[in-house]
Amino acid sequence: MDCLKPRWEPPKTDCDSVDRFLVDLGRVEDVCEAPAAHPEYERLKRFVCSGDVDAAADVPWNGVIAFAAYYLIFHKRDLETARKAIELLESRMLDGEEEVMLKMLQVAYKAAADPPCGSPELLKRYVEKVRSMPEPTERVGLLKTLVLMSLTGQINAEELKDKIERAFKKTRNHV
Repeated sequence: MDCLKPRWEPPKTDCDSVDRFLVDLGRVEDVCEAPAAHPEYERLKRFVCSGDVDAAADVPWNGVIAFAAYYLIFHKRDLETARKAIELLESRMLDGEEEVMLKMLQVAYKAAADPPCGSPELLKRYVEKVRSMPEPTERVGLLKTLVLMSLTGQINAEELKDKIERAFKKTRNHV
C-alpha cells in the first residue's frame, strides 16, 4: 500500500532541513542513502556519512551534532568521526543542556571504544554514570534514554516514543 505512505518532500528551509535530518537519523535505514535535499541537510549528511567534520564545523545546532554523535557511536559505529564530533562540541561554548549531552556522549564513547563485554561491573558503572546525569530538558531526556537503551540492549518502545514526541514538540525552535 505505497499509495498510503506520505510523499517524501525535500526540506525548504534550514530549520526544516535540521528537523528532517534528525527524523531521518531515527527512521531511515541508512541516512547516507537518503535523497539529495536542502544544502543544510547535505552538510549534515556529509558529516555523518563521510566523516567530514568540517561540513559541521560552523553548524550552529549543537544538539544536532550531539544526536549525530550518538548515531555515529551506536548505529554507524564510526568511532573516529564520533570522536571528532565530541571534540567539536568540546571546543564550543555550550549551554547547560548541551553540557549534559556532551558528558553523556563522552561516557557512551568510552563504553563503545572499550566495550565492557566481559565485565558486567564495568557496564553497570557506565549505565549508572549516565542514569545519574540530570535531564534539564526533553532533548537531554531523549538522548539519555537512547544511550541507556543502546548500552543495556533493553528497549522500551513506549517510553522512547513518549520521549521523542515530547522532545520534538518543545525543541522545534531550539534545534
